[in-house]
Amino acid sequence: MKKLSKNSIIIIVIVLAAIAILTAVYFIGKNNYKDKFFSGTTINGWDCSGETVEEVKDNLQDEVEQYTLSVIERDGKTEEITGKELGLIYEDNGEVDELFASQDSSLWFMNLGGKEYTVETAFKFDDNDLMKIINKMECFKEENIVEPQDAYIAYQDGAYVVVPEVEGNKLDKDKVFEAIKNAVKESKESINLEEAGAYVQPAKRSTDESITGQIDQLNLMINASLTYDFVDSQWVCNKDVIAGCITDDGTGTLSLNRDLLYQWVSDMAYETDTFGLSHPFKTSYGVEITLEQGGDYGWCIDKDATTDALYQYIAAGQQAVVQPEYLYTAMDRSKYDIGDTYVEVCIEDQTLWCYYEGELITTTPVITGNEAQGFNTPSGSVWAIDGKKADWTFTHFPDSHSDFWMPFNGECGLHDATWRPIETYTKTEFKTNGSHGCVNMPYEPMEKIFEYMEIGYPVVVYYSLDQIAGPGPTQDLIAG
Repeated sequence: MKKLSKNSIIIIVIVLAAIAILTAVYFIGKNNYKDKFFSGTTINGWDCSGETVEEVKDNLQDEVEQYTLSVIERDGKTEEITGKELGLIYEDNGEVDELFASQDSSLWFMNLGGKEYTVETAFKFDDNDLMKIINKMECFKEENIVEPQDAYIAYQDGAYVVVPEVEGNKLDKDKVFEAIKNAVKESKESINLEEAGAYVQPAKRSTDESITGQIDQLNLMINASLTYDFVDSQWVCNKDVIAGCITDDGTGTLSLNRDLLYQWVSDMAYETDTFGLSHPFKTSYGVEITLEQGGDYGWCIDKDATTDALYQYIAAGQQAVVQPEYLYTAMDRSKYDIGDTYVEVCIEDQTLWCYYEGELITTTPVITGNEAQGFNTPSGSVWAIDGKKADWTFTHFPDSHSDFWMPFNGECGLHDATWRPIETYTKTEFKTNGSHGCVNMPYEPMEKIFEYMEIGYPVVVYYSLDQIAGPGPTQDLIAG
């Protein structure tokens, strides 16, 4: 056998040594990667070279703790919520174990170039922890909250205008919770609360038809102007009055409030009505007296009918001089409502005057109610003529007849009394031989009165200049 040369022996030794070293390295590597990831392995961007499964899972726990969610609010404000604040806990779904299981440690030398993997970083958190964080956010601090405000209609500078809504920045906490919770679950980097619909919205906006549809009608109404002319005074229902009578029904709808309009009409009636009230009166003696309350003469506004008419005028935007609707009317609409057409009786002087349009038509002595028997003719006020009858026979005195009969206070009236001799028309006859309450007079002056006076004209009766209202009747008055 041929001997190996020394060089050959050296080469063989080197080769065997190399094989031994490689074998040792291989087994060391195989042994090393039996519980560790190959060198160059990255998972979710983390370098996991030589890390165990548990170490990788620790990395993933660090990853979820480093998670940050930007919460974008109105006005460019942003708040951040971190995974650490939330107490995010990595939830092992087995993916890391599966990755490691797919690694064959016997082939470790073939994977030295490394591989990149992405696994789902499933995690869990407590809803209560999230709500605690939300409660502490700046956007929920009371001093930072601006309440939303509905658009509404306002009366400004003589016109109705739409005041726009205020968006505010108030958030619906439940919606914020759901939006953030879902964003975290999806590992989003940011969430826009505006886009998530988490803000409390105004219920009414300036563009809503429920608002825009009212403006034209409201401005039509307040530009109405109704003038009630009472000769010596005026009441004007203008835009400020009308605006004060336009109210909100509680739903944001503005409308003309009839009750408030009725109150305005009532105030006008209170100031201008004269029916049954005291009346200033200038007597034929040239002395002015005040007739006391009572009687049935004067102006009395029909408040309901006047309110209804005024309501329609305003709704139509009318501008006009108008008249109230009346229950009772008088001869003159001024403060001196008796006017210049009337009958005047002074009981003390047993005298009657009749004026028509300021001209004295007739004056005559009269006989009034019998004072001794308690048939005193009512005095101290003004009454309206209630009727006008010719050729009249009195019910209680069928033998008594008058050609002219004009009652003004129940059974008390003006009439001719031809059965009384002219010489009996004295200033004292009435005390013991007067009528049953009526104002008796001779034929000719009563004929004149009947010719000029009409139903509704005033009859002024006063006892004397010093005693405006005399003794009242103690008996029921009887026509005749």
